[in-house]
Amino acid sequence: MSLHASAPRVRLEPLVAAHAKALHAGLCDPRLYAYTDDGPPESLEALEARYRRLESRRSSRGDEQWLNWAVWDVDGGAYVGYVQATVGADGVAHVAYVLFVAAWGRGLGTAAVAAMLDVLRERHGARAYAARIDARNAPSIALVERLGFRARERALPSDSGDRLFVHGAADSPPPMQGALSAPPDPTEP
Repeated sequence: MSLHASAPRVRLEPLVAAHAKALHAGLCDPRLYAYTDDGPPESLEALEARYRRLESRRSSRGDEQWLNWAVWDVDGGAYVGYVQATVGADGVAHVAYVLFVAAWGRGLGTAAVAAMLDVLRERHGARAYAARIDARNAPSIALVERLGFRARERALPSDSGDRLFVHGAADSPPPMQGALSAPPDPTEP
């Protein structure tokens, strides 16, 4: 079975260290981080090292799947960002995505996230999905709502200004601690 996933407009490729060179410049645009606690990669080498750690696709404890894909724009012939999910033993997939500014407003994010949700359900046993999004990030909220996510009314444990959007399994997955911009870095304490 191929690890790649395709939709008519995008191809998802399992993220590996070799993708860092193609993704680095796009990830250096500070506009991508207006609604997250993250910032641009410190260097190409740091991004390569991070992607190398994520190649295992498992948490250091082995109890979560850390799934990351580079997003290839089929028509444009270029990488346009990445999508990712942390899937726990409970079958809940906490999803996140970053699309380069040049890809905004073109439907590529919706296509990429939809393709990821299909892969998560079909190959990784996901039964429900959650996305934690800054309440001011209207385009990202619109993206998940197009895919059937609904805002969860109960507040998140922190007063970060984030909202939890859920989809599937009675639309009630538990909130994941911390920001969902990336799986935790296994080298950080």
